Amino acid sequence: MLVTDRGQVVAEIRQADSVTLADRVPPGLAALVSRGIVSLGTENDASVYPRMKRIPGVPSALKLLEEERREG
Repeated sequence: MLVTDRGQVVAEIRQADSVTLADRVPPGLAALVSRGIVSLGTENDASVYPRMKRIPGVPSALKLLEEERREG
């Protein structure tokens, strides 16, 4: 069953799944979700993000980290 507000679907009422939110995430996070304080992100993979090209002349993060460790 879909719940609408001024013609827009705002919620869906359906039978509960056998797997609860608390089974998928830590209990504290599930409590925050149920109180509406946070929302869970969706799964995705690396193909969602474009591969960035290296900028010529700019050292890599690893090189910068190695220099920082040597200096201090």
